[in-house]
Amino acid sequence: MKKRSLIKKAVFAAIGAFCSITASANVAKVGDTEYPTLQDAFDAVKDMAEPVTVTLLQDIGSETAPAVVAIPECNDEITFDMGGFKVVGGIDTYYSAKVTIKNGAIESYNSDYPIHAKKGHIVLRDITLWSKSAHGVRLEGSENSRITCEIYSGNYDSNGSGYTIYARNYSDLIIYGGTFTDGTHCVNVQSTNTGKI
Repeated sequence: MKKRSLIKKAVFAAIGAFCSITASANVAKVGDTEYPTLQDAFDAVKDMAEPVTVTLLQDIGSETAPAVVAIPECNDEITFDMGGFKVVGGIDTYYSAKVTIKNGAIESYNSDYPIHAKKGHIVLRDITLWSKSAHGVRLEGSENSRITCEIYSGNYDSNGSGYTIYARNYSDLIIYGGTFTDGTHCVNVQSTNTGKI
């Protein structure tokens, strides 16, 4: 009887430990430091004066509760390594130097743009991007905040609801590779842009 009681206690302790670990699992890291949200990780690096990598540790967001994350202006180059995971929602970048987004998937089910950039230098590598009701990548430069976007690889689809890639004003778009699938619109580069495919 005593032995059975000890086994039960051990099982419940193991279950309790697993549940507490699962409930407090962090979603992103910078170096060895983990953060409970992706936004917390990006906010932590905005004042760093050297290149840095933010790594996603699990899928985040959902169709009913999207994760809209802002990459703030930083002092140096930043890499967002998605680690093969997925963000449901959108990534806004107001970066003043260079940001690389790679190795993952971004899906948007509402009016959020999967990638929305207003200035800086954006590099996309091995990204699967899907948008139900907006442009897949929206670039909005201005005279004082020009933006360059380089696309190297990945699958890009705006589901026929917008342009897969939409670049306007003072935005430079350079496409080196990738697969672009769309029912009605694909890439729109307006007259004030430099477009290279």
